[in-house]
Amino acid sequence: MGFKPYEFRSWESSFRGLCLIHVSASKEFEDEFEDYLEHGEIAKEEIKQMRKSIIGFAIVTNMLWIEESQTWAHKMENPAIFDEFIPCPGALNYWSPYKNKPEQSVAFHKAWDMIEANAYVEADPEECVISLSVFGLEDVKAESSERVLITPAP
Repeated sequence: MGFKPYEFRSWESSFRGLCLIHVSASKEFEDEFEDYLEHGEIAKEEIKQMRKSIIGFAIVTNMLWIEESQTWAHKMENPAIFDEFIPCPGALNYWSPYKNKPEQSVAFHKAWDMIEANAYVEADPEECVISLSVFGLEDVKAESSERVLITPAP
């Protein structure tokens, strides 16, 4: 499966640093999986397993404004996918586990244990197909923050 060097969102964030990547339960973005299904790169069962799960991590290094579409490109570097997906209820935007949802904390810690154990596959840079020059992006700087999770926007 390919990796995206940018996550496109309607919102900006000052967050920079390592974050876990979470797949929403929503099927709103089902078309993003269609190419992978058509080329046999992923099975429907794997898509089901990804939903409501932490699937990997990346380093958020920048926010890039795209004037034409009025969206923010969250630049993700060094993406990796875990050897196994970690079921976890999500939230919107960048988030840390909620105190009233202990299953989030358990999943969060399991993900960091998997990182420390090198239980993941790093992305092949050749598979990152979107380039900065395609969008004419403008850098926005910010300081590093604590580690968090990201879910797709609604």
